Amino acid sequence: MFINIVKEGKSITIPADKYAYAFFEYKDGVESFKIYQPYNKIYKWMSKHDNSVWDLWDKLPKTGACLIITSSRKDALCIWENTSIPAISLQGEQYLPKKQVVEQLKARFKTIFVLYDNDFTKKENWGDIAATKLCETFELNKLTIPIVYGVKDTSDLCEKYGRNEVKNLIKTFLKKHYSYVRN
Repeated sequence: MFINIVKEGKSITIPADKYAYAFFEYKDGVESFKIYQPYNKIYKWMSKHDNSVWDLWDKLPKTGACLIITSSRKDALCIWENTSIPAISLQGEQYLPKKQVVEQLKARFKTIFVLYDNDFTKKENWGDIAATKLCETFELNKLTIPIVYGVKDTSDLCEKYGRNEVKNLIKTFLKKHYSYVRN
């Protein structure tokens, strides 16, 4: 299997890694894709998504009690798999979605949380800064993985502490905000 890359008008073909994943999204009738090769140092991510594409948007239920916006597709999948709570992500923490898109989400979900990376080991905690901006701009609820865990995101939490800890931490977050809790 090969991957064809067009960069600056030039086309190159590279062999796909043994572990190469392709993710497709449809927005406004247009298909775009992202390729992830977790062990490749040069071509780890390749994407045709623009900043308006939400990962996992097409998988969302029509309505629900809760939605979590995360930093990445892997964190959204980790939350959804371990808690059954729908989760989505933008293409990067620095992007602010369009107001009408957030309003659409608010009409579909009773409560929306933002759980971005906790970059506590860096001079500037960019995940926290971006989450705060998103929450303040659209009146959403911010969640933060406590520093005591020593991890930056939910997928790292799951890897270090296990699935039950992800489920228990998210349940604890939700109990603080409102009465909705799934078993």
